[in-house]
Amino acid sequence: MSPKDRLKLFIDSIGLKPASFERECGLGNGFVSKIGDSIRRGKLELISKRFPELNLDWVINEKGDMLVGEGDPLVETPRARGGRSAVSERLSDPEPEQLELIPLLPIEAIAGSLQGISQGVELRDYRKIKSPVRGADWAIQISGDSMEPDYKNGTILFIKKLSGGFTPWGHPLVIDTIDGVLFKIIFETDDHGQSIEARSINPKYPPFRIETSCVLGIYRVLGGTFINSTI
Repeated sequence: MSPKDRLKLFIDSIGLKPASFERECGLGNGFVSKIGDSIRRGKLELISKRFPELNLDWVINEKGDMLVGEGDPLVETPRARGGRSAVSERLSDPEPEQLELIPLLPIEAIAGSLQGISQGVELRDYRKIKSPVRGADWAIQISGDSMEPDYKNGTILFIKKLSGGFTPWGHPLVIDTIDGVLFKIIFETDDHGQSIEARSINPKYPPFRIETSCVLGIYRVLGGTFINSTI
């Protein structure tokens, strides 16, 4: 397989389409289709920042596994002065650690609020699964087709609550509200912070507004895994 084929394999494994992957990483439209025998370091850094679980040495050199377990993601890059030999350079320097076990919230759970679940004793009763990414608070399985074709019915999302301040507008986020949990792309509105606009990827679902007073929390999607679902 080529680097393009391996990257496409990863993109498919997390339930995304190439266009959505490019948007999430801040890459140009059509980037994936234009990949040749190598990928520029700056582009690799953008991918690694958004998907730290992806083993870049596997993408470029087919070494190791698709996902990072222990150790740092490495990538072979040419010497600075154009030499033919290659050196391994670190894209990041995290401390090695085991994959975390985090609670998997069933479909029924998202009828309520994540805040309510986290404050209740029932959280410990949920089944735990291994997260392929570090720092996720929990995993949640989505249902329905409102975010297709990028996120399929049954995709498991690994999410982390935003601490406040910066909100990544225009990105798919999990929104915890007093009426339940939503997975949508959210945008600012022109009403001075009184509401946010939620949009689906599937065009058959119209956008709608959510009053900010009803929002209990917003969660960034750190990664996703698609499983065959009968939901």
